[in-house]
Amino acid sequence: MKNIYSLTVLLLISVTVFSQNDAFQKRLNNLRSQKIAFITQRLNLTTEEAQLFWPVYNELAQKKDKLNKRRKEISFELRNNWNGISEQDKESLSDEFVLLKLKEAKLEVEYHEKFKKVLDVDKVLKLYQSEMAFKNYLINKIKNQNAKRSQRPHNRPE
Repeated sequence: MKNIYSLTVLLLISVTVFSQNDAFQKRLNNLRSQKIAFITQRLNLTTEEAQLFWPVYNELAQKKDKLNKRRKEISFELRNNWNGISEQDKESLSDEFVLLKLKEAKLEVEYHEKFKKVLDVDKVLKLYQSEMAFKNYLINKIKNQNAKRSQRPHNRPE
């Protein structure tokens, strides 16, 4: 009987985790679609430009995602095991963290050159402005959502 109970609990936990992950993936894909639409509209890409630009942009995004993933792993490891990590390992992790930032900067330089090969310099500059504008849009959206939540009346029993 214990085995059936344990199996049921494990199954429920698995379903919950997978459904949360699925919901997260849907939100992430929706966000990426919004970003693509936002940038496309701002840059006013021709069909030919879009065909050349988006593969390069997506390649950069994938590489940056890998670097960000590793930075998050380092942060998670430090946050959850601070006292269990030796000073030498902390130093190694901090060095790796900074090197990941340097790699990202080098990617930015490399892909800046690639963008200039597929877009004119005006559109490259508009790309950078559009990325910043999209980040600001998201930040404002989150702020507005948080403000709305804080204005909702709290139903508390008296």
